[in-house]
Amino acid sequence: MADPAEIEKARSFFITMPPEAFDLWIVPGVECYGWQFTSSSQSVEDTRWNGFFGSQPLRFWANARWGHVSIPASNHTFHPETRARIIAIIGTAHGRQTPMANLRDSKKRFWTCASFIREHGEIPSSVVATPTREGFELLDGHHRLAAFVHLGFADKASIPAWIALAP
Repeated sequence: MADPAEIEKARSFFITMPPEAFDLWIVPGVECYGWQFTSSSQSVEDTRWNGFFGSQPLRFWANARWGHVSIPASNHTFHPETRARIIAIIGTAHGRQTPMANLRDSKKRFWTCASFIREHGEIPSSVVATPTREGFELLDGHHRLAAFVHLGFADKASIPAWIALAP
């Protein structure tokens, strides 16, 4: 568990980010990597946060506009890299190891989400994404979406999402 002061320091960077999106996406990162930044103009390159913020700099996230929407869960809705991660997570859940699904507890996270989805017919919580020309780039919620897809819900339903838009 991260130092509460580090979480609050990170929270101060993202004043426009809804608390749910922050808790789902940023808090686990702070718990894993700590929070080393003192300004939103700092680069995340050459830090453990590189890649965490997708293709956008820290300043984008500090100033992003947010909306809570329902997006189609079908394959064509998502960025190719997101689709590749979903396929890798499903593979890992069935015993295949892939570098794209390299979280220590990936299999457990997937099956926990699948169990929830089977029981409730929806994902446990919103995903976090940003739109790109190639589809939504998923930033948080890969295991939830992978389980949703695996169980056959993707072509029939939408999922709740926190969407970050350019400031």
